[in-house]
Amino acid sequence: MAMLFRTLLLLGVARVALALDFAVARGSALVNNETSGIITMNGIWYSQSNSTTDVNAMDSLKDGNACRRDAALMAQLGINTIYVMAIDPSENHDDCFSIFNSVGIYVMVALRTNGIFQYSYNDFVNSYTADKMKRTFEVIDAVKDYENLLGFDMGLMPNMYEFGIEGNPMSYADGEKLYRAIIKDTKEYISRHASRSILVGVTLRLFRNDERIGASDLTQSHVHWFSCAVDGREDDLSRADFASFYGIGLWEIDPVEKQNETYASLEQELKSANVPTWYQMYGVSDEADTIEYELRPDLLNDTLFLYNTSSQLIQPRGALTGGARFTWTNTNLGWKEPVSNWGLINTDSEGNVLLTENYDTLRRIFSQLNTANWLSGTSVDRQVPPARCNSSVMTNVTVDFDGESSRTTLTIATDWALPTRPSEIDALVTSGAQGKRGQMVDVTITTIAYAIRDSRGEAITTVSLKPSKSQTRTITGPPTNSGTSPPASSGGAAPLSTGAKAGIGVGAGIGGLALAAAAGFFLLRRRRNRRAAGTSDETEKGNLTGGTDGFGAHKAELATGPEVEKQQAELATDEEVQKRRAEELAAGGKYPQELYTSIAPEPVELPVTERTVELPVGQGGDARLGTERRD
Repeated sequence: MAMLFRTLLLLGVARVALALDFAVARGSALVNNETSGIITMNGIWYSQSNSTTDVNAMDSLKDGNACRRDAALMAQLGINTIYVMAIDPSENHDDCFSIFNSVGIYVMVALRTNGIFQYSYNDFVNSYTADKMKRTFEVIDAVKDYENLLGFDMGLMPNMYEFGIEGNPMSYADGEKLYRAIIKDTKEYISRHASRSILVGVTLRLFRNDERIGASDLTQSHVHWFSCAVDGREDDLSRADFASFYGIGLWEIDPVEKQNETYASLEQELKSANVPTWYQMYGVSDEADTIEYELRPDLLNDTLFLYNTSSQLIQPRGALTGGARFTWTNTNLGWKEPVSNWGLINTDSEGNVLLTENYDTLRRIFSQLNTANWLSGTSVDRQVPPARCNSSVMTNVTVDFDGESSRTTLTIATDWALPTRPSEIDALVTSGAQGKRGQMVDVTITTIAYAIRDSRGEAITTVSLKPSKSQTRTITGPPTNSGTSPPASSGGAAPLSTGAKAGIGVGAGIGGLALAAAAGFFLLRRRRNRRAAGTSDETEKGNLTGGTDGFGAHKAELATGPEVEKQQAELATDEEVQKRRAEELAAGGKYPQELYTSIAPEPVELPVTERTVELPVGQGGDARLGTERRD
């Protein structure tokens, strides 16, 4: 059935104020510095490389046109954090940081330079030199003044087994100490040369060595060792401000349900964490019958499990802050050619975009969740002092695994005696690297310079950037023009929330619009109860960003006239919507919760937009008791 849409246009051009307050850590919570509200990280790994460009060598934040395109599309998913790497300190990043800031997206900068995954042993042990630290400090100089800079990820520790290989003289414990020394120097550099505190943290890869589904028994000990304060000093600059986790549940061929158990087991291990924790890179990919990894819509169920309130994994009910999904686009990792559905979108060499069914599905998933306060949720008023370093609270300190010729036992660090800083690095920390500095700029261009097509290949012509400065956002409904994907559930349909500043286009969805005046501003908000709402292909077709990012609109002049009145008259009634749904179901269509069988009936205590999920076996007590093994 052909489906209808309408578009409301905001007239004029306005200079855009800043949208985000910077983030700080308060105990295990990541919070908005101004409101003290908990931030839930809905992140994505972001690069602009295509199938001919190695992501390891490409700066993702130097092209304002590309950033504008992607920020507009990310807003439809409620994404509020991007992970980037390979920042070139000689480039200008003002436009991109300001563009992402204008739609409520933080930027986490990974400071590693040799690849998207991790330091190799050799690179890591040779990283503590003046030349390499100068490069790190130049990157810090380049981005430290952007207000939506979330923090710096110092890079992934090498695999533990690399420290046990014959011929590699550094012990794993000494590797930890080297890492913490680099954290110390980085935080001291920031304290001397930046205008505000900036989070600096560690990323860990902690698989189980017994092949059981679950987080490593060393997780709690690692987090304590990296985040504790020596002698209880709150000014200990060597402690990590956050701990994130790479690869737990990534690149696995296990069913999503087993990965859910892994996610739950990690949360159990982090109950005692004294710093914010999150998935630095998460997702489930499938090798299928090819040598290439690929992402399928059904594998996105881990996102639903991770963020659903009933899972109790995310702050304030759980230990985790959220995570960053891998990946945004069809990225070449330098070692694999991407398949067509590698990421959420496909970007060609000209910068034009084809949305994938993965994008459609993820958007539909987030439309079922209560995302409105993910930039500033439950208030955390009390500053929690850091844990005092104490090896006796580290529950496990050794791990056994099969080496090249024998069984090897590694012991993690149980003291905090760090290596002495070389004098050349000391001079850099004190005097500064004198790198090029950036600044926030006004966002005045909102049009998209590239062609965008939906997952069926049909052109979408009304995508635009919709800046705002409110901390509130909601998801804008189901994906555009998906002819093969199932219709939206009764909880995730059409009203498209609004929140654009003057000068930006604002769309309205089918379920009706409430227009309220407040202090000279117009605020268009989505109806809370989506059950009575429906949507249509044509509502989404050509109007991908019609619902905006839900930040709340500023003063605007709404378009009027015969064309608008005609479009309003053509909107489907609730009765027509319900009739269409019945026809689609009769034809064999499914709602999202029928595809994701772990979603149970909705309990009355949860927000009306969320569906509960079944917890994996073992989460109720010790998730490590699960006996599943990888095939």
